Amino acid sequence: MTKHTYPPIVDDITEAIINRLGNNVLSVLLYGSSQARDEFFDLDLLVILKKKEDVIGDLTFLQSVVGGHPEYTLDLQIMYADEVSSADMFSLDAHGAFFSDILRDAAVLYGENPFAHLTPSHTAHTISLIDRIQRYVFQARQEYIGLGRYVKDRNPNYHRKHIARAIYDCMLMLGPCESPKQALVSFREQFPHVIDETGWKQLQSTSDEEFDYLRFYESIYTVALETARLLLPRETFKLGRATFDGMVFEYLLPERFETAIVVLDGLPRLPELSEFLNLLRSWGYAAFFPRLKGTWESAGAFLDHDPTDDIRQFTDALQKGIPIGNQQAQANRIIVLGASFGGQIALSASTTESVSHSIALSPVYRMSAVEGIETLDDFIKSAFPGAYRYAESDWQALLRDEVISQRINADKCTIVAGETDMQIELTGLRTFADTNHIPLRTIPAGHLALHKDARLIRPLLHHLLAKLD
Repeated sequence: MTKHTYPPIVDDITEAIINRLGNNVLSVLLYGSSQARDEFFDLDLLVILKKKEDVIGDLTFLQSVVGGHPEYTLDLQIMYADEVSSADMFSLDAHGAFFSDILRDAAVLYGENPFAHLTPSHTAHTISLIDRIQRYVFQARQEYIGLGRYVKDRNPNYHRKHIARAIYDCMLMLGPCESPKQALVSFREQFPHVIDETGWKQLQSTSDEEFDYLRFYESIYTVALETARLLLPRETFKLGRATFDGMVFEYLLPERFETAIVVLDGLPRLPELSEFLNLLRSWGYAAFFPRLKGTWESAGAFLDHDPTDDIRQFTDALQKGIPIGNQQAQANRIIVLGASFGGQIALSASTTESVSHSIALSPVYRMSAVEGIETLDDFIKSAFPGAYRYAESDWQALLRDEVISQRINADKCTIVAGETDMQIELTGLRTFADTNHIPLRTIPAGHLALHKDARLIRPLLHHLLAKLD
């Protein structure tokens, strides 16, 4: 971040806080426009105290600090350490869990930054962003009908500022943004029909006069709600569980469906994808999550045969109809979606007639291409004892790429890769995709997995699935 010269008042206030509150001060942080730009209309300061002993006394002191500097608009906030202990429960001035990301980059004027390692869950992050956009929209609606503006912000471009913030928040749902300015560029590229050329010129003007702000708030709000629906399940259902030929699988079925998605995760991984399967169901897909034979609850031995055979048999049966309880689960179209090790199996499964398409996220296209693969055997046995049951000779055969079939139907495959993947290096994966004539999409992320990078993967995945329908 570019260094800026802060007004002397910042140091004066910090010194006064330390002198008065002493050892109880954990940190003093500067964030907002005064941290990022030379031009600003308020100073955003956060004081975090270790112990909550005398709230009234603390506030009374800070009241005197604010009153002693009438020449500035001071947005001075106070928190206590235990209020920063949970990223999902954190909120500052009605800015919820996502704001911990903003404060992670705050300038530390004193002490340490407790937000440096505070990361909210994907769900809490998304909901908190929607909450803030709703706050802008509802305040704008009230102002429009004549109820006035209750706000301490003196910025003459108030609405332009908040519309830009709403766009920034909308783009933060989809992944990290370098700056609000970059968010505007990305929003315009990804949602070109939301704001027309006349609208963009208005937003880039220098006055709020005669500015039809409400239509911009409403258009951005619509996009934000649609984006949140892509990222989060509308409802949460308990996963069903059944067995096919000794292979245990979890499932969720919508009331009606044409397409089923068979999900395969990495190696090793705890088999827990409840939120993701609920998301697929909310998109209208039947979701199935099998444990390969010889792993977790499934019977048999792992790697004594090509695990793709397990999936081929499963998809063949699913196309005809698999009995689940008192019903038959049958799909006309079946997509295999795999990540990492599961991505390799997904690619191999593309040769199966019952599989309509395979999508592979950061696929292990060759075991020897995995960084640190020589340590994986010991890690699996120590971290997941008994979960993966294989013979040493079969493991060595896997490392020699002799277990999983290398045959692929490129016409039925798509690969998605992380640009900064340290495990499956992009250059090698791109060569593999080009050699096999497989379409490759990249996103600004590391090694992709179904249980993480949700903001980055899910919109692209929804787009890919929609194209296949």
